[in-house]
Amino acid sequence: MTASVRELGAVEIGVPDLDAAVRFYEDIWGLRTVAREGASCYLRASGPEPYVLALHRRDTPQFVRLRL
Repeated sequence: MTASVRELGAVEIGVPDLDAAVRFYEDIWGLRTVAREGASCYLRASGPEPYVLALHRRDTPQFVRLRL
C-alpha cells in the first residue's frame, strides 16, 4: 500500500520571540492572525484551512507538528 499526501494543512513551529514571529508572518508573508491562546498564535492564509501556521512560544526554535 502506498500513502500519498494531497495537501499540507498546517505547520506548527516553536519560536523564542512569539510577538516578533507573528509580526514577520503578518507583515512579510501576509498571513492573518485568527486566534491567540496563551503562548500560541494561529495564522490563516487565503485558502479554506482555519489556519496554516501555528506559532508556539518555546525556549529554542523547533519543529512542533505538521498537519496533513
